[in-house]
Amino acid sequence: MPFTPEQLTAKLEAANVQFTQHHHVAVMTVDAMEHALEGVTGAVIKNMFLKDKKGRLYIVSAVHSTKVDMAVLSARLGMGKGGLRFAPEEALDDVLHVPLGSVTPLAVVNSEAAQVLLLLDHKIQIQEAVLVHPLTNTSTLRMVPSAFLAAIRAIGREPLLVDLEADPKIDLQNPPDLAQYVMAAPTKTEAPTASSGSAASASTQANGNAAASSTAATPIKGKKEAGGKASKAAAPVISEYEQQQAYLDVSKITQQLLQMMSESLLGGPLGEKTAAVDPYILRRLAADMEAELSSIKNASYAMGYAAGKGEIVAFAQRQFS
Repeated sequence: MPFTPEQLTAKLEAANVQFTQHHHVAVMTVDAMEHALEGVTGAVIKNMFLKDKKGRLYIVSAVHSTKVDMAVLSARLGMGKGGLRFAPEEALDDVLHVPLGSVTPLAVVNSEAAQVLLLLDHKIQIQEAVLVHPLTNTSTLRMVPSAFLAAIRAIGREPLLVDLEADPKIDLQNPPDLAQYVMAAPTKTEAPTASSGSAASASTQANGNAAASSTAATPIKGKKEAGGKASKAAAPVISEYEQQQAYLDVSKITQQLLQMMSESLLGGPLGEKTAAVDPYILRRLAADMEAELSSIKNASYAMGYAAGKGEIVAFAQRQFS
């Protein structure tokens, strides 16, 4: 089941995280939160719940005075300047399990948010205290920076502190600095851990999807022609470009490598032999592998560009000297 605000604060207390809790009316904006917490010292943390073109989700938590340029952030994550947008409202319920206006870095405590990448403003470390919601916008936790970072660790994450106002140069020689942290896209058919009923429902849906896929993949026999012979279905033609692109599919190569590792080290297929392994660990392993492969691919592009440029310059010098 998703965490309630009471269960979250109890978890933090059990981990000896020091905080004070302030109850107030529901607030939907930073300004309203500051007004409701008048007299309480500390920096209000603003939060953006974002989604990229591949369906990956992000929480960006920043000091209220920090200016976050989404176009620059998108480029730094390796998706160009138009790759990020705000996540749909239904994702608040399905992934973070918080109502509108209650996005918080502490929402990654829920298992459905295991693949949400959490980016924290590095300015948090220099504040007197920070103010964050505990899964509801009718309450706020006040913590000193060290306690806040301890809270993030208590809910299973290592804090990732980033200069959100930086605008570094990005080109072939300077790859996107945050791309290495981008996690694998969420698996849409993955069963949530909220309850056995939900898991059963998701399993049924996954099986149905698999059956539909199997049916769709069954080749259709050719119709009989006038002469009585059945025409053969034309084999799909794969272009050389498509073959080359297959070798650049980082996600597919990652799964192939994980399968090979499972068979070599565990003695069987990935799904069977890793059933007892924490799914979060597997997802992080896959994400780390994708990040490394993407770095290698980007480096190869850069080297190829430099080599090609050198050949063109050399040809021009020979041609016109």
